[in-house]
Amino acid sequence: MSLHFHTLTVTEVVEETADSRSFVFDIPEPLRSAYAYQPGQFLTFEVPFADFAIRRCYSLSSAPESDALHKVTVKRVPDGRMSNLVIDTLQKGSEISVGTPDGRFLLVPDAGRRPLCLYAGGSGITPVISLMKSALVTTERPILLVYANRDEASVIFRDELAALDRKSTRLNSSHATLSR
Repeated sequence: MSLHFHTLTVTEVVEETADSRSFVFDIPEPLRSAYAYQPGQFLTFEVPFADFAIRRCYSLSSAPESDALHKVTVKRVPDGRMSNLVIDTLQKGSEISVGTPDGRFLLVPDAGRRPLCLYAGGSGITPVISLMKSALVTTERPILLVYANRDEASVIFRDELAALDRKSTRLNSSHATLSR
């Protein structure tokens, strides 16, 4: 599959934590088939910088079976050109060049009722929540999520994870915070 870039408009910005934001895109009708994705995939952002373009991949934290819009979550990286630029400048109505979905971190098809064990730390939750939301809708698999963060304030998707935990009897989540 070849990566193609299109200009997309940010329809919403969600402050997940002090150093992470989710950017929501409503894909225009003519591009919907090009931006069809599987849980666990990512989108590549491209922005001009000096005499060249910077490209960075960010995981989709939405799931096509449960979320109407595409959502990508970005965590600020110290001295990170792209993460700082995106977090500091993108707002509702902003346009950015975005590549079509890519990546192979996907659910195994036809896994039956085998348990799904998901492990994430910090911003590594972004593809994991996509996989988890999809599995909750499309399978009968019991799901275990183990999610570690440096402290309570660093938990990305805190409310969304809590709501999923309350809603599903098949989801068992364990959260650990690592105090310094």
